[in-house]
Amino acid sequence: MSAASYRKTSSQFNPPPAKRLRLSTPHFQPETRTTSDNEDPYATANLANTLEQLQNEASAQQKRREQADCVRRTSILFDVFGYVVILPRLQTEYTGPLTIKDWHDDVRALLQCSFEQQKLSEKQKKLSEKQKKLSEKQKKLVETVEKVVTSRGLLSYEQWRCLLCLNLMAGASGKGKKMKIIHHDEVEKVKELATRVLDGTKQSTVLQLMRILEKCE
Repeated sequence: MSAASYRKTSSQFNPPPAKRLRLSTPHFQPETRTTSDNEDPYATANLANTLEQLQNEASAQQKRREQADCVRRTSILFDVFGYVVILPRLQTEYTGPLTIKDWHDDVRALLQCSFEQQKLSEKQKKLSEKQKKLSEKQKKLVETVEKVVTSRGLLSYEQWRCLLCLNLMAGASGKGKKMKIIHHDEVEKVKELATRVLDGTKQSTVLQLMRILEKCE
């Protein structure tokens, strides 16, 4: 076989490598979206308003809890005020026949009952005829307590009425504890709460009560 024939036969069985075609990768530009494309400004504003409302409601709930706590603590210190300030004066100024050995049992219930009756309107009085009414002897004791508190420069009449109202607002949660001595850390706690979460007559009444207790040893 000639050399030319050999080369021809060899090229049939071993073809030259095929050329690879290079495909150029196209350049893709990422799609850019403006704020108006991917965000709804109204939805964003509504979300912001909703979050603000939730935060405000959470703050309001926290304030209401602290106000209730302040009233509860004040109600307990109201008993201390009765034991250490009012009761000793009553024993010298009250000349009626009722026994007043204990503030919590002998005086406080009468004050609450009298205050509740005075708060009732004429229509409500007709609906509450079964409510226990104070006797003349009990009324005299209540009047003497009011005189002791308001005539000695301890509390004004408005503050005394406000204190009775706060005591009533405390409900059962502030009652049952017979705290007869002053705990100054409790006084400081009530002062802090009243300054921060109360206002108007309520705040001035509670702070005045705390000042009275601070002066008592």
